[in-house]
Amino acid sequence: MYCLSLDYKAADSKARSAFSLTKREILALSYSVGSLVALFTCNRSEIYFSCEPLLLLSHLNVPSDIKNKLVLYENDGAVKHLFFVTCGLESMLKGEDDIARQIKKAYSFSLENKISNKELNIAFQKAFNCSKRVKSETLLSKSATSFATLSSKYAKEYYKNNNCSGKILLIGATGELGSVIAKNIASYSLPLVVTKRNCGGTVDTVYDAIPFENRYDYLKRADVIITATSSPHLIFDYDLCKDLINNTQLFIDLSVPFDVDRRIGNVAHFCDVDFFETVARKNGKEKMKSVKMAEKIISEEFNAYKESVEISDERAKHNVFSDAV
Repeated sequence: MYCLSLDYKAADSKARSAFSLTKREILALSYSVGSLVALFTCNRSEIYFSCEPLLLLSHLNVPSDIKNKLVLYENDGAVKHLFFVTCGLESMLKGEDDIARQIKKAYSFSLENKISNKELNIAFQKAFNCSKRVKSETLLSKSATSFATLSSKYAKEYYKNNNCSGKILLIGATGELGSVIAKNIASYSLPLVVTKRNCGGTVDTVYDAIPFENRYDYLKRADVIITATSSPHLIFDYDLCKDLINNTQLFIDLSVPFDVDRRIGNVAHFCDVDFFETVARKNGKEKMKSVKMAEKIISEEFNAYKESVEISDERAKHNVFSDAV
C-alpha cells in the first residue's frame, strides 16, 4: 500500500487545492490505476492506493510548482501514516475529532463504488479501531487548547448544566474567532442568535440574527452572552444593562480590549481571555501526555496489524518526484 500526500505542513491551501479531485475524477482515476481511497480536506490532500506510484502519477495532472512538495509513504510507512492521521496526531490541532469522520467518509465512498480492495480494507479498518482506542483511552480529543473550542464547550456545559431555556447571544460572529464559535454552538443544536451591523450584513443566514443596535434589548432573552469583537469600545456597559441582567446569566468576553464592563461580573457569571488561557495551558500539558499515550496505542495496533500482514517496521517516506528522476 502507498500514500501520496500533500498536507498543511508542506503547502498552503492554494497549492493543496490544486492537488484535489472531484468524486467523478476519483472514479475515473480508479478505472485507470485500480483500487484507491482519496482523502481531500481543508488541511490535507492524500491518495491511498495499491498500484505502482509512477502509474498513479502518470494519471494525475500535478502542477509543476507542487511536485517537489508531494510525499510518498510506502508499505508500513503508508499504514503508520494512516494510523497517525486517523488518530489526529498529524492534524493542525492534535487530537481533533473531525479527521476520523472525514476519513470514514472517504473510505465509505470507495467501498460503495467498489474501488477499494482487501489490502486497503484491512488497513483502514485497523486505523478506525486504533482511533477508537485513542479516543476512549486518552484525553487527546477532550483536551482543547483553542479559545473557540474552549469557550464553545464551556458555554454548552453551562447552558445544559443550568437547564437554560433562553438564547445564546453572540456578538462578533463575522470575525475569525466568532465565526468558529458560531459553527460550534450551532453544531451543539443550541439556540444561537448573532448580531449584525445592518440588514446587508454578511452573517451566515443559517443563524438567527438581530441588529447590533438591539443587543441591550435582547439581554433579557439570553442566558449566555459571548463577545468576540475587535471594538475599541465597550459592547456592554454596566450602567446601560444593570437592569437587564441577572445572576443566572453567563458572559464570556474573548476580546482585547474588553467588550464587557467588568462590573457586570458582580451580578452575572463572567469569564474572560485570562480564564481560558489558564485552561488552555492546563489542557496543553494534558495533551502532551495524551500524545505519548496515543503513540503507544498506535504502536500496539500497528504490531497487531503486522501479525496478519508481513511488512517492515520503518515509517519510510520520500519525495516521489525527486526519487523518480
